[in-house]
Amino acid sequence: MSLFKKALWVFVLASGSFLCLLSCQRRSTPYKIYYLDAEKRHIDYSRVPKGDLKNRPKEEEIKYFFPTGSYSLDIDELDYEELPDISYDRDYDDGYDYINRYTVEEGWNIMDLKGNLLSELDMRNRFERVEVKDVVYYRTKTNIEGYQTINESYTLGAVKITHYCTKIKPIAVPEDLILDDNFIVRLYDKNDEIIDEYKMRNFVAVEDYKRDPVGSQNKITDSGTDAWLIGMLKLPPRSKRKGLKYRVLRLDKNGNPKPHLYEGAYKHPYQYYLYEDPLPPYSEYKYWYYNSSSGCYSRVLRPEPQFFNERLR
Repeated sequence: MSLFKKALWVFVLASGSFLCLLSCQRRSTPYKIYYLDAEKRHIDYSRVPKGDLKNRPKEEEIKYFFPTGSYSLDIDELDYEELPDISYDRDYDDGYDYINRYTVEEGWNIMDLKGNLLSELDMRNRFERVEVKDVVYYRTKTNIEGYQTINESYTLGAVKITHYCTKIKPIAVPEDLILDDNFIVRLYDKNDEIIDEYKMRNFVAVEDYKRDPVGSQNKITDSGTDAWLIGMLKLPPRSKRKGLKYRVLRLDKNGNPKPHLYEGAYKHPYQYYLYEDPLPPYSEYKYWYYNSSSGCYSRVLRPEPQFFNERLR
């Protein structure tokens, strides 16, 4: 999947998540872009509609936080490199396997046949940097048949939205749309103590799920997946909300956090969560949209101009 298609896919899903969480009516109202400087495309946020200001709840009425994010897992076979002919009568054959230099130099994570991630020491010991006809490769005498590369990411997506709500929204936490029961979100207080946790759900259209419940968008396959996840956290009383943060984690079969295998993860001490972010108090948000019928307040972290071209239901 190209970077452009993946970025477009993430944006569509992020927009869908936002719209579904705010939706209670079918009719839509188109928003305009309000520019301070049309040439530089700076938005005048003071003129952007902010929803139902009159009925905006107080912070003590906000009970839930709904984290959303884009999860991507890519698993591929470790490819061999075909070397150029060394002579006219034979191919270059010295008993080594050769791989592309960028696999090592750009920090690809490599798994062996047992599913173990090669460490930085393993990489240095197994792969030797050489030049063949002025082209750099890495070679090894280890049989890498069946070895794989693996990389995963979790981001807030192109729109970067957070949701605060006065009540539970079943549409945001469907029980049957599960990508993997081992994805969870945890809420921490200022002392780094866990005060709430919830399983993350795969946020896809219910109709699509019922039509194809075993489709690739609903599960992790041998080659990975791309999915939009959503969870739910119950907030403590207003007086105890200072210093809150949340983490998104993927657990192993024993319930322990798995390392986040972002690009180059093998070079660093493992990070045992996919994402971490503080929860500023609801009252501190500057750019937001509140929908009284759904009881949800949504904040755009880094508003993009195209966001305000979308229709908010």
